[in-house]
Amino acid sequence: MMRGGLMSPRKVDSHARLRNKRKPPRGMYLNAESLTSFATSPAAQADALLKKFDAELVELKRQVGYCSILLCLFCLDN
Repeated sequence: MMRGGLMSPRKVDSHARLRNKRKPPRGMYLNAESLTSFATSPAAQADALLKKFDAELVELKRQVGYCSILLCLFCLDN
């Protein structure tokens, strides 16, 4: 059963705003020159770069998963 009516706007506390302004992970940064070159490059080049970044991200996530499995197995042995 769905309720009708208007929803009240959510209050955003200061803690939530600070949580959303976290720093990126160490080693991850983007400067204005890189952003400009990416925005002005041809679409095919930008797509290729995004695919490269996506593949790198997938590989890094796979490594993290593998390391977490090894860590769990190591903890079970001890």
